[in-house]
Amino acid sequence: MRSEFWWFQLFTTIVTYGAMTIDHIALGYTFEDVATPLAVIVILVILVPSASVTARRLHDIGWSGWVQLPVFLTYSAYFDIWNPGFSLSITGTTLMIIGMLAWMGLLLILIKDSQPSTNKYGPNPKTPDMGTVFS
Repeated sequence: MRSEFWWFQLFTTIVTYGAMTIDHIALGYTFEDVATPLAVIVILVILVPSASVTARRLHDIGWSGWVQLPVFLTYSAYFDIWNPGFSLSITGTTLMIIGMLAWMGLLLILIKDSQPSTNKYGPNPKTPDMGTVFS
């Protein structure tokens, strides 16, 4: 459902920025640092649940969960930024642009309302006749 997805996104944002704040206070990192140790651990822990919630949201809309794959594949471009002697290559820049466009496209898809009827992934979770778990 749409609210489940957006509440989860709010939770992940709060937890990630909380981890960055702890790294700032306890370890002396600045908020300009791209990847702080605790924040990276939190992001890695949240990665699979985030992909699952996003796939579920895409299924509510009637899209395949694989639509989010281009966004995940282009994350590798951001690893270059974490290197101390960072200088962005043309390949890294291209991947970052493709990733940003893929992310914006995915965001536009995720904003859409659920399909009003049953689709190939199941019934609309907002309908009262969705059925029960124990029928």
